[in-house]
Amino acid sequence: MKKLYSIFIVLLCFASCTNNGSELRQIKPDVGASRDYILEDIATDIKIIELEDSVMIGGVQIIKSYRDLLFIYDVYQNQILIYKNNGEFVALLNKIGKGPNEYINIGTFSFDENNNILSIHARSTTEIIRYKVPSIEFIDRFKSNGYINALENLGDNSFFCTKESDSGGSGSINMLDISNNVYTKLPIETSYLSEELSPDNVVTRLNSDELLFCNVSGRNTVYKINNDGGVAPLFDIDFGSYSIADEYWESTAEDDVDLGESLADGSFAIMPQFIIDDTVATSFWYIASAASGESMHPGMQLYYENKTDGSVINASNIYLKDTELAIQPIGLSDGYYLALIDREDILNNSNNSILNKINSTSGKGNPVLMKFKLN
Repeated sequence: MKKLYSIFIVLLCFASCTNNGSELRQIKPDVGASRDYILEDIATDIKIIELEDSVMIGGVQIIKSYRDLLFIYDVYQNQILIYKNNGEFVALLNKIGKGPNEYINIGTFSFDENNNILSIHARSTTEIIRYKVPSIEFIDRFKSNGYINALENLGDNSFFCTKESDSGGSGSINMLDISNNVYTKLPIETSYLSEELSPDNVVTRLNSDELLFCNVSGRNTVYKINNDGGVAPLFDIDFGSYSIADEYWESTAEDDVDLGESLADGSFAIMPQFIIDDTVATSFWYIASAASGESMHPGMQLYYENKTDGSVINASNIYLKDTELAIQPIGLSDGYYLALIDREDILNNSNNSILNKINSTSGKGNPVLMKFKLN
């Protein structure tokens, strides 16, 4: 199977999609024109949240936000930590085991903010297991009939989810009704879905009833999906000469072709994620590599296009002022990008006015959460 190794997780395999015969808005980032920016020069709002260290955090894979709660998936310790938006610790899901109320591993998760239910997909047993928040009391578990890669609650009884292909199939984009465990396939065509192709990063939650989904492929179509299963294609993201060759996205492509090696040998841009599309601007992050120059390894870059004045930001790196600390997103919340900063980095970059204000005493070991908005 093809694999791409990014700075966070293994992200994608091959796929294709259609725009249902309609002409969509085309977004064409000039990847070659990207340059470094200072965060303080382009962000309109920067906030710092100190996470209470009641429980130590290992390695964070993704952060999800629901109203006034933050959910942090600690992939190293196979647990989910829950905080209030001010950093106050709320609860911890760490029920690892083979018991009736436990899980072996967490593949993905979602939260029903209307009913305070945390749902996880346990990949080893291909089950969805549900817990009450904040008590973390076990509710129920049921078979998911396959591997779910992205999971997002919409409404009271529905989930949007991507399911991997099996037995040579193409996988599917679905709405899952948990009241009767029935999947309804959404009209989004794919050639192949894998854990690498469709992680939670390509899903942007707008509210409890709507989300954005990027079907990663040569075209990278972004859809708006609602809790009734309505699907509306919004725009395509075309990386032009930096796009992976069309042959790669065909179902007949050779499985032994490693995309990670291809990225190392050439200049490519792939995997739009953490997408914002509102009345002010369209922005997203993506993975890019360059065969020459300073960016020799795949990394996260930002594209931002202002809808009012047409101004564009192509950022290869975004640094905090007076530091060599590059900020990269690990979540999205109400138009704010979320990033983590290690305590050691704070101590080593005390010349920065934002970091200098943080109370980084030795008794606080957890990373600091940074929120910033670009419009």
